[in-house]
Amino acid sequence: MVRTQYISFILLLCCLHFDFLYTQEIPQAERDSIFITALRDELKRSMEGLEDPEAGKPFFISYSLLNGVLTSSEAVLGALTESSSVDIGDWYLRLMMGSYARNDENFIDPLANPDIPGRIQIACPVEPDYWGIRKAFWWNTDNVFRSAVRNYKNKLGAIKEFPLDAETDNLADYTKADAVKISIQGSVAGLPRQKAENLVKDVSSVFRDVKDIYRSAASLTAMSATVYIINTEGSEIRIPLNLCLVNITVQVKTGDEEILSDNLTYMAPFFSFLPPADTLKKDALRLGEYLLQLKNATKTRTEYNGPVLLFNHASANAFLYGLFDDENKLIAIREPLVYNMKKSMSSSDVLPFEARMDKRIISKNLTVTALPHLQHFNGIHLMGHVPVDAEGIIPPDEIVLVQDGVLKNLLNNRIPTPKMPQSNGHHRIGVRTGGFTFQDAPSVISISATTKFSHAGLIQHLISIGKEKGLESVYIIRPLIVTATYSPLCFYRLDILSGEQTLVKPLQLNQVTMNDLNKRIYVSDSICVTNVLFGSFMRSGGDFLDGIPVSMIVPDALLLEEAALQPSGNGMGYGFPMLD
Repeated sequence: MVRTQYISFILLLCCLHFDFLYTQEIPQAERDSIFITALRDELKRSMEGLEDPEAGKPFFISYSLLNGVLTSSEAVLGALTESSSVDIGDWYLRLMMGSYARNDENFIDPLANPDIPGRIQIACPVEPDYWGIRKAFWWNTDNVFRSAVRNYKNKLGAIKEFPLDAETDNLADYTKADAVKISIQGSVAGLPRQKAENLVKDVSSVFRDVKDIYRSAASLTAMSATVYIINTEGSEIRIPLNLCLVNITVQVKTGDEEILSDNLTYMAPFFSFLPPADTLKKDALRLGEYLLQLKNATKTRTEYNGPVLLFNHASANAFLYGLFDDENKLIAIREPLVYNMKKSMSSSDVLPFEARMDKRIISKNLTVTALPHLQHFNGIHLMGHVPVDAEGIIPPDEIVLVQDGVLKNLLNNRIPTPKMPQSNGHHRIGVRTGGFTFQDAPSVISISATTKFSHAGLIQHLISIGKEKGLESVYIIRPLIVTATYSPLCFYRLDILSGEQTLVKPLQLNQVTMNDLNKRIYVSDSICVTNVLFGSFMRSGGDFLDGIPVSMIVPDALLLEEAALQPSGNGMGYGFPMLD
């Protein structure tokens, strides 16, 4: 009995000692060592221990782990309504069977049974827990291994039944890469909750004495994290992932009980990079004034088709989504093989966009260049810069994508396509609330023009095109707050005869496409620099930590010859979030 009590006492001390170790503040260098060592050791175990009698061993495994802190606060009329700061962790792994030439990826078998056990995942510890990390990756790797083996066998069987054409057969499924060892310094610096709380309370308090504001709120969301990536090629990467968003939302109610709602969003890598509180408060009041102006603004009830002049964010987003989010985009795509039990197995019946290489795709006035290593421009920190991508590829300093309107290159990852055999480092690391995401996306994009005009000259061209089309009025779209990452777009109707500009209730601007950029366009001689989260709701502002940081260096005004504006059902130009 005494011996049993003694053993229990020793075990209790051990447990207390263990908890004591992990509740201490562990130096960043030690944390890095624990995370990397755990990933490295588990990667070695997986490569040595995983094997299928028919498919063999994996030829490639990559482990990615995120560890950091997520802080968020919200306030209404100066009173704090929400506040939290939590440790976060996330993981991702990629395992391939076969070889670089032929592996289990780039293949879809709709008839295959779903891998239900593979859907059961274990979360990665948020603490630097060596054995906890190894256990999570051990379990998750085993599930991915089973799925990859089955898909690899199915793919080989499908190819045997339906032999590939010569071009597809000679195209490797994945490209080799040299090992890179990169450690970009920067500790996980969790934002003190007090700072976040004080800011949102201060900003939201400006509406205490403002009449006719229906609802308002200010919020802050900040992630400070480190991403670790290792793979079987010998690459080991440590890279910070930091993002801070402030969002200000305001709603007003019209006499018809219609809610007009919009917001301002500011994005920066760190809290210290955000505009001062006084600037945010001034901008917040301007947002409120703007919405109150809209209560009595004219509401357009008919569709408009004609020239539109876009300024600042409107211009940047037109270029970004027209070039990189259109059905045809400047990103290489490898369509997967689909086993459909027909007489052949093909990737797609659609001609790939890269078939237009060395052909004109947009206005010959434009040149589009990726500058992934550029970190600052005109004193602005460029959040889209890429020292290394999620696949361990260091991008070149410059990639000319379009020269004088002619397609010259595409952004791509390590899955080769006929025209793009090697990656240029654009499988980007992005954020999602509480974790990370990986996506092929732009980095720092610069757009230049051979022929440029002053703002006054662009307005004259706008009027001239309107006259050509027999229109009585044309439209100008400007952001309310130029310094915000997202700002409401103000729509002005310009009377062609009088030259008078009238603010109207926002319309729905159809997304600009590459085809729109291939028509007659005019750009300004001034530059706009903006950071955005690509592929997320950030196009409409908000506190959504979701997307890939991208930087745009573009002409600050773009005149489109033909654009479509639709009446908006709720009086706003986009679907903005409503306050609870």
